[in-house]
Amino acid sequence: MIHVHTDNHEVAISDHFHRQSDAVERTDRTWVLRCTPGCEDRILRDVEHSATHAGGVPLTVAEMAIAEAASEASQRDVSRLATALNALAVEPAGGR
Repeated sequence: MIHVHTDNHEVAISDHFHRQSDAVERTDRTWVLRCTPGCEDRILRDVEHSATHAGGVPLTVAEMAIAEAASEASQRDVSRLATALNALAVEPAGGR
């Protein structure tokens, strides 16, 4: 079984086609096809966003941008939290 990113609506090897509408199963991010071992090997070699398991399908450019933005936002939040905790630690006990 080959997992292909949903951005790829079909996969063609010579005159042999696989389409999302024929998918064995699908997730929000991938669809699955079954093929002969030779066809699977060629798809894995030639189709950028394919893998033998869903988690192995590489991120698209858009997904990488979303992941980067989330990571940057998380780092900012951690920095703000560290600053706030540091400010609390240096205040005298009892708020004097």
